Amino acid sequence: IRGTDDNGEYIVIGGHYDHVGVHLDSRKDSTATTPPDSIYNGADDNASGTTGVMLAAKALAGMKQKPKRSIVFVCFSGEEKGLLGSQAFTAECPLDITKCAAMLNMDMIGRNNPDSLSLGGGSRSPEFITLTTELNKSIERPFILAENIESYFFRSDQANFASKKIPVIFYFSGEHKDYHQ
Repeated sequence: IRGTDDNGEYIVIGGHYDHVGVHLDSRKDSTATTPPDSIYNGADDNASGTTGVMLAAKALAGMKQKPKRSIVFVCFSGEEKGLLGSQAFTAECPLDITKCAAMLNMDMIGRNNPDSLSLGGGSRSPEFITLTTELNKSIERPFILAENIESYFFRSDQANFASKKIPVIFYFSGEHKDYHQ
């Protein structure tokens, strides 16, 4: 979405769509009549973030008042294999990476309690935590926000943007019993 102040600055809203693939059957029981599910199903740990990116794109594109900065929506691959997609994007960016003003990342946002959300990146970009907290107060049903995921910071795509000194925020719902299942 092109911003109204066309100075080349942009914000990235991203998520990843890859997953860890399949695992070999490790069952010892040769009498089983049905094959095991060998796919690491990852509806939360990929599809929820990319769905968030698409929903943000739809909502922002439909606004009457366009944003001042341009917004770029990116869905990365290779997150599960070492943040490869976001690493490639930041290393060989099709846009001037020095004009990237911020990055908002969504990873595993589908299994949280409907009234809560975890925020990461506060130790690197505290202004985003403050902004999110303030904006959250203005919505009809505010979320319960927690800053409890810094230990996950280097496990998701915002880390490659932060390494370029780009302010980031990371939205996450935490692990659960179905993680990577």
